[in-house]
Amino acid sequence: SSRRPAPRGPAMPIDYGRFAGIGDSGSESEGSDGGPADDGFVGRARSEESLLRAFVAIHERRLAVDRLAARPSSQNAEASRNLVAPAYDDVCSRLLALDGVGGEAALRSAGHRAEMVVARLGAGRAYAAAGDWIAAEERAACAVEAAKIKAQEGQESDLLHESLADALLLRARARFHKRDCTGARQDALAA
Repeated sequence: SSRRPAPRGPAMPIDYGRFAGIGDSGSESEGSDGGPADDGFVGRARSEESLLRAFVAIHERRLAVDRLAARPSSQNAEASRNLVAPAYDDVCSRLLALDGVGGEAALRSAGHRAEMVVARLGAGRAYAAAGDWIAAEERAACAVEAAKIKAQEGQESDLLHESLADALLLRARARFHKRDCTGARQDALAA
């Protein structure tokens, strides 16, 4: 199979239109359990193959955002807040729509959870670089939720050990900058 070149430029569009006409012809305005609107994208992608293609497109988008975040021109506060963080947030909203849920704790797929953790951490780091500690803490808290996988009723699996530790440390740093030393200490100890 041939690989398409990575998108260039700040917008980094992905051609989600290539999924048009796959699966059901109708589209829903909300996810299956009241989650965020999916703008018709997930409504058309119903078969397992098309859902996998949709996930791969979202994953490719996240990798493109990772490349954008690594650029020296994206290392300043303005670019982090206005370009990088919103791009990561877009990846997260598409993952939630793909899984048909309203939040990270409800994600059903371990692969979606792992991708969500990476994207939420990226957004949190971008907001931290911009000095927006409230948004950084929110994204880190979402990453913590996504990293916790239910193993059995009442128990949690530590499948994403390293990612959970990274999320807890980011949240600890954000809480410290917000002068919540008790919360920062708790997160640091949990990491």
